Order: sequence, then structure tokens, then C-alpha cells
Amino acid sequence: MLKPIILALTLLATPLAAETEEHPCETLGGLAALIMEARQLGVPLSEMMRIAADSELLQAITITAYQSPRFSTDSYRQEAIKDFRNEIEVMCYGSAT
Repeated sequence: MLKPIILALTLLATPLAAETEEHPCETLGGLAALIMEARQLGVPLSEMMRIAADSELLQAITITAYQSPRFSTDSYRQEAIKDFRNEIEVMCYGSAT
């Protein structure tokens, strides 16, 4: 379960600056959701920081995610993931204007 998340995060982090059909803030929100999902599943911070090592932005998002509480029920975990994604997207869209 954790390996697909880590693999997806690694694959998505690489083309962050590349052109896509998505708005860059949408892409960033997706990465934030993956990071928070890993946090909620108990992936160690040090492992996530190794994955984000080449990107100061991903490191900052990872640290912010790991400052949030970890929940034991799936419904609370899903809410935390959605809320964190939205928080990151709000910051991104706000800085783009």
C-alpha cells in the first residue's frame, strides 16, 4: 500500500515544472494530497524527506503535512487529506494573483 503512494509521489514530483493540461496549482494540490495520505498512513517523515530531497517546495509541503495530526479512522483521514490539498491550493492560487 505504501509503495504505490511513494512511487506516485516520486513520479509526480519530477514533472512539476513541465507543461500539463492541469493548472500548476491543481498539480501541486495533488502532490499535497499524496503527501498527506502518506502522513496519515504512517510513512516516516525521514522517508518522505528523502523523496522530496530535490525540491524545497515539496520539502516545505511535507514538513507542513507532518505538523498536522494523524487520525485513526478512515473518514477523518480522508477529511485531513482533502483539507490539506485545499489549503495548499489556496496558497498557490493566492500567490499566483
